[in-house]
Amino acid sequence: MPQLKSTKTKLFLIQFLAIIPYLLFIFYLFDLWFETSRSHVLEINLNEAKLLSLYLHDNLTHGLSVSKTLAKTPDFLTVFRDNPEMVRRAMHSIIENHPDLNSIYILNPEGQTLMFESASPVPGAEGASASDREYYQKTVTTKKSVVSDPFTGKVSGIKIVAMTDPVIREGEVAAIVVTTINMEGLRSQLENHMTDRGIKYTYILDSSDNLVFSPFHKNIEVKYKTAFNDEDFLDEVSKGRTVLLDYKSIPTLDDNVMGAAIAVKDYNWTVISVQPAQDVFAPLFKVQSISWLIILSSLAFSILVISYYLKRIKLIF
Repeated sequence: MPQLKSTKTKLFLIQFLAIIPYLLFIFYLFDLWFETSRSHVLEINLNEAKLLSLYLHDNLTHGLSVSKTLAKTPDFLTVFRDNPEMVRRAMHSIIENHPDLNSIYILNPEGQTLMFESASPVPGAEGASASDREYYQKTVTTKKSVVSDPFTGKVSGIKIVAMTDPVIREGEVAAIVVTTINMEGLRSQLENHMTDRGIKYTYILDSSDNLVFSPFHKNIEVKYKTAFNDEDFLDEVSKGRTVLLDYKSIPTLDDNVMGAAIAVKDYNWTVISVQPAQDVFAPLFKVQSISWLIILSSLAFSILVISYYLKRIKLIF
């Protein structure tokens, strides 16, 4: 009898060990599935961040190029002085033909608005002073082009970003040409672009790491304007490096996220595109749970079958 018991134990172990390779293979498949999903999500968000970065870069560069074209036009100030209506018509035509631009205006060296054209009438715009605005002060000080961080227009009351270029005469700033982009319009354009892609968590930060806006999350920048200021990964982004956010927490979401952060070339803005890790892996967890239920049930059934036949061996002896 002891010999029979030992034989049955050995047979049971042999049968059980025969199942182990299949269990290890299933473990490997699940690990491979998780890793593939992780890599796929990171790649999707990285590509999305790159596309949005290029889109923002093109918009800001276009606005800046309009300012430069007008400011660098030979005898611009002479034409403006002798035939201001010609300049106004030219500015109006630019606004009409470039819907991404919100307004174009000309400042004198003291920051007073001499001429103003926009997509919609803005009473009181001409004569208003921009002397306390950082973009004006920086343009006068550096005598170079400036792209501002977003701010709220004094007269229009809307959130805009300004692109400036100075008119230099005899080494001094004689005037400043300013073009602006409406941030709400830019948000809408990005939302239209993103609707077909299914990416719902994207954050646009300015050069001060302040939240400018997030498509599909209106006014989130009011609550979380400075929320990203202390995020370490933005230091890497500011150096021109692409940062993968692999199961990392961010201040605007309760869950850890998977995604990427990338700089907007030349302007030091940042685009962050992420998806909550829970949303990414929830379907996998569900399938895994069902699979393990099936596997454990099958294993229990196999053990019962093995036990049954081992009992039959006893009868033979």
